[in-house]
Amino acid sequence: MEDQEIFRKSLIYAYRHIDQPLTIDDLAKAAGTNVRGLNRAFETVTDTTPIRLARRLKMETGYRTLMDRDASVREAALSVGFEDHSAFSRSFKRAFGYPPSTARTNTLLQRELEHVELEQPDFVELAPLTIQCVTAQGYYHDCAARAWAELGKASNGEPADTRVWIGMAVDDPHPGIIPEDQVRFVAGVEGVASDLGLEKRVLPGGLHARFRYEGKTANLGVAYHYIYGPWRDGADVRLMATPALLMFDHMPTDDGTRNGTLIYVPVIAKS
Repeated sequence: MEDQEIFRKSLIYAYRHIDQPLTIDDLAKAAGTNVRGLNRAFETVTDTTPIRLARRLKMETGYRTLMDRDASVREAALSVGFEDHSAFSRSFKRAFGYPPSTARTNTLLQRELEHVELEQPDFVELAPLTIQCVTAQGYYHDCAARAWAELGKASNGEPADTRVWIGMAVDDPHPGIIPEDQVRFVAGVEGVASDLGLEKRVLPGGLHARFRYEGKTANLGVAYHYIYGPWRDGADVRLMATPALLMFDHMPTDDGTRNGTLIYVPVIAKS
């Protein structure tokens, strides 16, 4: 079985059993392999281990539960399989750098799953962009990687210095809005002269808050938590429902290296 398929099956199992304790044996069995095969697949596909990824998914889901449902810490803990909310609070603080009791009001993004740097934004007017792109659907952590991989194959023959790589999470992966296994991610490229035979989209322009993010691609979700949480609540502008854009000057990777990324968030002035 290919490593990518082992990774995908274990990821799906982790999502579907997010409210239960997860062991490496459970993940390996769900992926149809043994522990050694599972670890090898994770070494090939991503920069983390199976248990670290499962723990990260639990903490991100717990964070969303706190923010989206106005839930208590105990309710958030139970939603991700922690019977002891004190243990959940300790794990949460290790993940994000502050306890769940202050998650809604914390305005600093200094440490979370790993070190992330996110500067305060400037505001820019974007012109409409025409991109050639690939849309993948599934679990967010899986479909984004698939979309980038397919786009990379299609655009491999083009000169690298002409491209701007653009990513867009079309759907909100939070529970209750779009099923977590049906979110869409668009991976696109702008500035390619030839027709790649891909879908073409025109992305609307307008006023955007531009954040400069420095960190691992895998941790972008934490930056989004900050932007659409504490920063939004204190901003002098109103965020639009249009998806934010991710812009890169190279094909983004999830191999553990730190990448410079621009996050463009559509906004309008408060009336």
